[in-house]
Amino acid sequence: MRQHRAADSWRLATALVFAALFLWPGVVFGAEVAEEFRVKREGPFEFAEKPTVTRDGDRVTIRFKTRAFCDVTVAIEDAQGRIIRHLASGVLGENAPPPFQPDSLEQELVWDSKDDQGRYYDDIGNVVIRVSLGLKARFERQFLWSPRRRVSSQGGTFNTHIAPAPFIAQPQGVYVFDGSMFDHLRLFDHQANYVRTVYPFPPDATNDVRGLDTHTFPQTGRELPLKGGNYQSTLLTSGTNRRGSYLNQLFGLAATAMAVRDGRIALVGTHLNRLAADGTTGGLPLEGPETSIRGARIFGATDQPLLPRSAAFSPDGKTLYITGWNRDGWRPNWRLIWVQGVGRIDFENGEKIEPFVGALSDDRGHAGTGPGQFRSPTSVDVDPQGRVYVADRFNDRIQIFAPDGTHLKDIPVPGGDSSLPSEVVVNQRNGDIYVFSWYLGCHAFRQHGFHDRHEKLFHFGPFDNPELKGEFALPIPDQSRRGRYGGDRLQGREFRATINPWADDDAGPHIWIVQDRNHPIRVYRKNHDENKLDLVTAFDRPGHWAGYAKAPLSVRPTTGELYVQRGNHPTVIEPDTGRARTVEIPMEPQSSGIAFDLNGHAYIRTSRVVARFAIGHGDEWREVPFDYGEEIEGRVAAIPIPTASIHPQPAFSVSKQGDVVVGFIYGRIETGDRSQAAQERWDAPTDWAPRLFRGRGGNTVVRVWDRHGQVAREDVAAGVGFLHGAFVDGQGGLYLASEASREGYFDDMSTAMAKINLDSRILSTEAVLPLEQMPDRPVDTHRGFGHRGRSWWLGARWFYGGVGFGGKNNATCHCPNFQVAHDYFARTFVPETRHYSVALLDSAGNLVMRIGQYGSVDDGVPLIEDGPDVPNRRELGGDEVGLLHPLYMATHTDRRLFIADPGNQRIVGVKLDYHTTETVDLVDVVERR
Repeated sequence: MRQHRAADSWRLATALVFAALFLWPGVVFGAEVAEEFRVKREGPFEFAEKPTVTRDGDRVTIRFKTRAFCDVTVAIEDAQGRIIRHLASGVLGENAPPPFQPDSLEQELVWDSKDDQGRYYDDIGNVVIRVSLGLKARFERQFLWSPRRRVSSQGGTFNTHIAPAPFIAQPQGVYVFDGSMFDHLRLFDHQANYVRTVYPFPPDATNDVRGLDTHTFPQTGRELPLKGGNYQSTLLTSGTNRRGSYLNQLFGLAATAMAVRDGRIALVGTHLNRLAADGTTGGLPLEGPETSIRGARIFGATDQPLLPRSAAFSPDGKTLYITGWNRDGWRPNWRLIWVQGVGRIDFENGEKIEPFVGALSDDRGHAGTGPGQFRSPTSVDVDPQGRVYVADRFNDRIQIFAPDGTHLKDIPVPGGDSSLPSEVVVNQRNGDIYVFSWYLGCHAFRQHGFHDRHEKLFHFGPFDNPELKGEFALPIPDQSRRGRYGGDRLQGREFRATINPWADDDAGPHIWIVQDRNHPIRVYRKNHDENKLDLVTAFDRPGHWAGYAKAPLSVRPTTGELYVQRGNHPTVIEPDTGRARTVEIPMEPQSSGIAFDLNGHAYIRTSRVVARFAIGHGDEWREVPFDYGEEIEGRVAAIPIPTASIHPQPAFSVSKQGDVVVGFIYGRIETGDRSQAAQERWDAPTDWAPRLFRGRGGNTVVRVWDRHGQVAREDVAAGVGFLHGAFVDGQGGLYLASEASREGYFDDMSTAMAKINLDSRILSTEAVLPLEQMPDRPVDTHRGFGHRGRSWWLGARWFYGGVGFGGKNNATCHCPNFQVAHDYFARTFVPETRHYSVALLDSAGNLVMRIGQYGSVDDGVPLIEDGPDVPNRRELGGDEVGLLHPLYMATHTDRRLFIADPGNQRIVGVKLDYHTTETVDLVDVVERR
């Protein structure tokens, strides 16, 4: 008995030590973090005493009283409703931000008759005082969304396994999958019109997705789906955006093959994922067995999994057949390796893939020409009787097998060595067989003449009488002569083709074809007279959301137009009409995008310079030189940035007073690689250097220039690390979206928002000059690119955790980033990317409200419905804002908020308004004498 008690005591002691070592930060800071996430405002949003205004010369006094500690916004507007002074906004109560009085429902504010830029406003007789209570948000409309736009990356040759856009016709329509870091599975009708989204999962279906990762979030205490992968971009577990190297995940996707049968959907990549047409998993676990095959090293290439390109269900939906595993080597001859076999999985209960025919190995010794042997099996399909059809590419035939693997017959594809079948599809209505042929090889096969043919479609009869009924030229270019990065690397593996027998017309089934990730899906019908295919309709090319979907936003305050960055050709959107146009700008911005001042001037930041421009009629841009600027990078007088980095920071803004704020990496305080070569790479020629002190661990410098281009504040927030945003409010406050994670928050890939004093310092446990003594208080943040270890922020006023996505915190690449928005009321809109929402904080750090909730493009009813039709909208309730991956945002005063949600491939326009508003015309106010 004593031995048992001793053992129990030992286990208890071990558990307590474990808790102390690993759970201590969460226990200590749990209550504090929870307080950060608590909405501070209270209702009702009503006046106890409506606003009254008195005037004594230039001094205008505004008085009012509310019924609760709600949020209040006070603006001075002209006769047209344009705000000339953003006087105050915040949550009343104990922590009310100035100029509000704390702990008081009764408020008195003074306006000094000046505008936001500190100039006296001349037409004071036509001024309107607006006092608003209770900010509210409502989904207004969406921008840049098209259900037919490709999701695939325009670049991204890093992921050599990508075979995007599988599409499969079924009686209810055509299912189309596409992805590049973000995944989408959509259903179209037989005329290629959008019907609905299957994945991302509908909100009301997530509880029926068995095996879906979830988490109870401290923001609201709600259990929500938990996105995973290096970039936290997907709820699926089947593909290269969830597993694999960081570049494979960056341009990865959940499936390289797909099969659909009677409402069951198989997404096949590194693993099997089971979905159902209703957006659930049909009662089955989401994740099934591994479907990749580990291949041998080729010419020294790393051992990466081979992924399949084709899958098909048995008629009863219980067996899944898979083939088309392939990989190329990373050497000049690009020799292509194929697995010479077909696998199968018990879809409901299978624990691993097993051979059906051939061998599941990339050993070329398994290749052969006999029955059941293959030379590059590229495609598989199943007819209504359960017979399995395999495109045996370099044997110029289609092999057909019984469900038990017995070889039944071959169908030779005419043309000898020039036929090369790439895709086989069986018409599920009459059994006819369609074989597509295109270049799908490598240099070694070219040298033997395999490229001397044309891309074709062969139409055969059914199994019992498979006579050739016709040949049609495929409307895709010959890939055999494309350049190394134009086609040889992918070698036709991205091509897809199928038939849609349910769209049958006089010409027969429609033909769906996609050429590669840069091209749209096209739908054709057969032209028997000319033996060719005629175009019926085409989808869209990849757009703003190609690749990893960087889309920094900015609003020009004088026009309210939204600028969406795309190199030096941003898209400009008129929010009132939804019209969009592309403009050309003089310079390509860094990842921070374009900034605007109150006068409508545009500021562009490159790695070494900030230049200012006036925008004239016809979108003509003319430089507006800074008084203290320099001639640099072809500009007359621009602001020089002291150093440059290969890691551009989105820390760039212009305040309402015209101050320019820039964060940049400075190499001499880099805390990572400190070799001489690294320092030479990071450093730019300069006589200036930031101050170095013990505990300075961050490698970012924040500098403020005034509107004349003269340095106003040097090296503020000394010791800070990588930043996703930096703003000043003119009252001695600096707002920083830090890469570092908030101590105590569960997700180390999230970051922290902070407000600090301009003379603050950040100390770190890891620094070039180590601390001699640690501060005697808990740490504030930890990790973060360019800011290792754990950190104390001396001079911080408040923090807010769980923000955005910190790409360098755990991953290897920092290509994706995020953007916060800071308005002229000193309010900050921050993306809670993994929580599917946007948090609004006032200048004192009070959480005013949250905007948005988990949802796809089908979720949420907008105030304005235009653009592509969404025929099956679902009400979300509340603000109706459905979000999957809110990442970038911009605001137009307190009128509109724009949220770039690459997870849903769109920008969400949110109308901002108030529950209660009262106005007073200053012309009606008698001036005191």
